[in-house]
Amino acid sequence: MIKVNLLPYREKKKEVQSKNQVVILGALGVAFAVLLLGFHIFTVMKLNDLENTSRARSRGSSSSSRASATSTSTRKRKRFWKNGSTSSATSRRTGSPRSPFWMS
Repeated sequence: MIKVNLLPYREKKKEVQSKNQVVILGALGVAFAVLLLGFHIFTVMKLNDLENTSRARSRGSSSSSRASATSTSTRKRKRFWKNGSTSSATSRRTGSPRSPFWMS
């Protein structure tokens, strides 16, 4: 029977397997780093969007409250001149009670 020395073959196989493991681990590390970077960028963008929305709302609410106050006072003035300068609980024309200003 012929004996064949397989030690060099087994050593080469182990070297190739260890190189494959290093490549696979490196690829996994790079993929993890890319995912982490993508998550970071996504989170920062969402926070910036939320901050911009919050700023716009705070700016908008102050100007809209001024606008609503102006429109309310304008409506009151128009109603005053339309119904007459005397303040009574009933309308002059019909004698029926006037509806509150928020219902008109």
